[in-house]
Amino acid sequence: MTHPLAFCAALCAALLFTPLARAQDLYVGSNTPSNTLDLTNGTNSFVDTYIGFQLGADSNTLNVLNPGTLLTNSAALFVGYEGSGNSLVISNVGTVAVGSSSYIGGLTSSSNNSVLVTGEGSLWTNASSLSVGASGSGNTLVITNGGTVANSFGYVGLSPSSSSNSVLVTGPNSLWTNSSYLDVGSGGSGNRLVISNAGTVANVGGYIGLGTNAANNEVVVTGEGSLWNNGANVEFGLSVGRNGSSNSLLVSDGGMVQSSTGYIGTFEASAGNSVVVTGAGSLWTNSSEVVVGNFGAGNSLTISNGGRVAASFGSIGLESEGSSNSVLVTGANSLWTNRNDLSVGYLGSGNSLVVSSGGTVANGFGIIGFTNTSSNNSVLVTGAESLWANSTNLYVGNFGSGNDMVISNGGTVANAEGFIGFRTDSSGNSALITGANSLWTNAG
Repeated sequence: MTHPLAFCAALCAALLFTPLARAQDLYVGSNTPSNTLDLTNGTNSFVDTYIGFQLGADSNTLNVLNPGTLLTNSAALFVGYEGSGNSLVISNVGTVAVGSSSYIGGLTSSSNNSVLVTGEGSLWTNASSLSVGASGSGNTLVITNGGTVANSFGYVGLSPSSSSNSVLVTGPNSLWTNSSYLDVGSGGSGNRLVISNAGTVANVGGYIGLGTNAANNEVVVTGEGSLWNNGANVEFGLSVGRNGSSNSLLVSDGGMVQSSTGYIGTFEASAGNSVVVTGAGSLWTNSSEVVVGNFGAGNSLTISNGGRVAASFGSIGLESEGSSNSVLVTGANSLWTNRNDLSVGYLGSGNSLVVSSGGTVANGFGIIGFTNTSSNNSVLVTGAESLWANSTNLYVGNFGSGNDMVISNGGTVANAEGFIGFRTDSSGNSALITGANSLWTNAG
């Protein structure tokens, strides 16, 4: 996805050219360390605000606190332009309003800067984007105790140099809202978003590992009431590894993720990305499809210990390049439901589904190897009370060849009509039912 031209122009102007000092700008630590400024009342208006402007301007602090205290910037705000270890604290119903964009960790030298927004009514708004780690690394944003941050685009690790930046949204009514998309690892690596203890993050489209260099970025949604809402626009949805590799989403202990479409490994470069949904009450729900390996290879989805994933359609290896992707549904009450079809190898090859230890997969049509390019895909249903329930027909090799299904150790597969090698060019497909109480039941 390309960024809007207006945003690119603003980012280049902000980050690539050192601004001239102006009387209408606010500097907390222009070129010296360990300065502190407290704004405790009234409206305080500036063009730009810099906390830690030049190299060596480290460990400076700006506090905006108390009801009625407002810091406004008609242009941008930087927490660490070149400096490191600088901080902004918005608390006790203080408000910061920025007319353009804000950056925590502006240039590559700017590391370990932080913003804390804490307390009901404490607010930080940005008319355009918010970047936690524009080019810098190790920068943090914490939203807690009912604080709110609002902006258009959100980035955690914007450029390839911006690594190990993090955002924590924690506690009831704590909110980070993005009116457009949110990138965790737009270009950088090792960036992290954690939503915990009933915190909420909302956006229109979510990406973990957007760029080809975006690796090992992570989102964690944990605890009952914790929510990541990616909106209802099917054009955007949620991508875990859009172009990047080894990115991950963990939904645990009653956390919830909502999206229109869910992709794990969207494009060709996106390999080894993963989603884990684990624990009772943990849920990833999609109004449209879930795809594990769209064009990407070696991506995975794990549903365990009572976690649930719900979608309209499910695909493992959607495109012909989508190979060696896998889904594991394991443990009592673990559930993957698709209101319509589930394909294990729609166009891709070497993809797999494993249902074990009492897990359940439920869908309409079930297809292993849909087209003539989709070969050597497999399904294993193993263990007592493990179930793959197809409300209509099941095809082991629709057009594809060399696909297989194994039911073992008391597992069950149920469907209307069952076919092994359905079309004329579908060859070498197989089904093996082995072990006591293992069952393939066909209503037709």
